[in-house]
Amino acid sequence: MKTKRLIFSICTIGITLHSFAIDTKVDQAPPHVIPASTFFDSHSAGEWTIDNTSTYKDVPHYDWDGSAHLCGKIHNYSSQSGITTFNVRAKDCVTGKEQITVINIQPDGSFHEDVKVNHPQYVYLTGTIRREVFLIPGDTIEIATTTKTNHSPSTKSAAYFGFRGEKDRDITAVNVLTDTLISHYNLKNLFLRHSIPASEATEEAVIRENEALCDMLNSTISDLPHFLGNLPISDFAKDILAAKAISTILEVAESNEMEYRFKHQVGLTMTDSVETPVLDKPYHEIDIAAIIGPRKQHNKLIYDNPIMMCVNRMLPNRWEYGCLFDAAQSAASGGINPPLVANYDLKGKSSHDLLCEITSNNLTKAGIGNCFAFQLSCVKNLIENLNTHSSLNRETLNRKSEYVSNLMCHVTYPTLAKMLQKAYTNYVEAVVMSESPSEKQSNYTMLDASADADVFEELIKPYKGNLLYLDFWGMYCGPCRAGMIRQKPIIESLSDSPFKALYISEDTGGIKEAERWMADENIKGEHIFVSTDNWNRLSALFNFAGIPFGVLVGKNGEILETNFHLEHEEATVNKYLNQQQD
Repeated sequence: MKTKRLIFSICTIGITLHSFAIDTKVDQAPPHVIPASTFFDSHSAGEWTIDNTSTYKDVPHYDWDGSAHLCGKIHNYSSQSGITTFNVRAKDCVTGKEQITVINIQPDGSFHEDVKVNHPQYVYLTGTIRREVFLIPGDTIEIATTTKTNHSPSTKSAAYFGFRGEKDRDITAVNVLTDTLISHYNLKNLFLRHSIPASEATEEAVIRENEALCDMLNSTISDLPHFLGNLPISDFAKDILAAKAISTILEVAESNEMEYRFKHQVGLTMTDSVETPVLDKPYHEIDIAAIIGPRKQHNKLIYDNPIMMCVNRMLPNRWEYGCLFDAAQSAASGGINPPLVANYDLKGKSSHDLLCEITSNNLTKAGIGNCFAFQLSCVKNLIENLNTHSSLNRETLNRKSEYVSNLMCHVTYPTLAKMLQKAYTNYVEAVVMSESPSEKQSNYTMLDASADADVFEELIKPYKGNLLYLDFWGMYCGPCRAGMIRQKPIIESLSDSPFKALYISEDTGGIKEAERWMADENIKGEHIFVSTDNWNRLSALFNFAGIPFGVLVGKNGEILETNFHLEHEEATVNKYLNQQQD
């Protein structure tokens, strides 16, 4: 076993900016930071109603190559901390893909970077700065914060975090007012108060908590026109803020329902870097009418509202794994999970006919038919199916062409239709390329990051000439450690081949613990620790937000595969090794 600490330029000393100056007086926000009271001191000439969602015939402000400009200043910052970057995590909720941008902090604490976002959304700043920020493609938001901290026993956060900008811009208004909105409706830490642990997820418990959350939902929706109606901001900003409050409540309710489903209907099996639901019990559907009933009057605001995709990145995930749309998703992808459609007669039915039947059934049970959430769930599921590229042949192409054509009959939102068509076109191109191996190109693109590319080149330089497997992991990550253990027989079998496994972890001060565990488990390969800055750059370069995450690299440094899991792809490794020998 060889262990290497890869620092490149700056040493990480295992602390965050928030830990500085905790013994000094906490400084106040600069006077040019916009206070929320500014908006409440003014009055709007117009009126706003909450049931305005019909004006959004499509996903608002969608931009295929959009980006927002994020800039600002961290006061009292010192580059001696060894941490000079933080990441911004955005998400394309149609495809499910994370988009990571690394932000470089200048010596004076300032930063400015274009952040890729396809549509308006709340993104997450992670690392040095931990915060949710609302971004709009083509717009700019400036933030101000400090390295000094508040001394709460339960948390250590920046003493202030404020926004600067033009007050009449939507991006400024939403960011300034979000915390006020969450506080006004007592929605902070809602998961701690109303979530149900998987071990306690009985149907009775889910229904009980759902009713309590729906009472909160009813009162919130009733009050939102009074709270937002007279503010001097646009209707779009008000729609975003209203949807933020609604989705914060709804996410907890739908998470509880998902926990019930996982416990009572499917077993969770660790097959990849994520927990994959595998049906191992007789399928039993929760009483969806009892769940939806208390909030049925708000279905238009919730399920037929494209704004929901802009305010809560978790809801598409909850819709994907919940009970309401699972049968439809399965049917849209060709009935790949028969137990989910066990209540339907599949004989002689196309996916189009089955989707019509499922939609009609959902409308009868829950008052939810062919709505935006239904279309998003089915399109996202089929796009992921197309992107898998597990079977690149004409027979599979013909079958998937039928699924795409049948689902298109149900899609009424232009952006969803365009995204599905784009994924299908990419799949067709992949099939054609697979029939001409000599012309096949890498499907990975280095995204405008020369500094990131330098980090990558420095990382792989000592191992060029070998087929490389890069496994990004962390000691705190159970699936990471489980995957490394499962990989041991494969690593052993390849010991005489031009193959190297590089296990890469962020140096956050736990190197000794990690080394001890790797020694105890006899994890062979190259064990590499990188600074926080370089971890941020690598995660931005390969566009990953979660771990474990694997990358397969050719002998000359070319990217062959991303999101690669060695324990399931030994045949792929052997294929590339044979190609290298040729």
